[in-house]
Amino acid sequence: MIYMLETQVEQGLRLIRRAEQLHALTVEARAEAQQRDVAWIDRKLLGTVWVSVGCKSWYMDRTGRNASIWPSYTFVYRARALSIRRGDYEFREPSR
Repeated sequence: MIYMLETQVEQGLRLIRRAEQLHALTVEARAEAQQRDVAWIDRKLLGTVWVSVGCKSWYMDRTGRNASIWPSYTFVYRARALSIRRGDYEFREPSR
């Protein structure tokens, strides 16, 4: 758990550094990138107990979707989180 939290902090710091390099005021994940990652997670969860019919855990949302469990190894999480592709984010410069 701590490893994943440290990874999230590192990802945030890398995005902040990149925003500073680009003189951007804000950074936002693009919808397509978010949808791609959610689809990957959903595919990886298929066939697991975490999304099986009748699963009654706090991880399930109102629609029956598990939006909390990471479906792979922590080192895969780190690799995916830290491989920041510029096209996956929108870096916005301040308005002039």
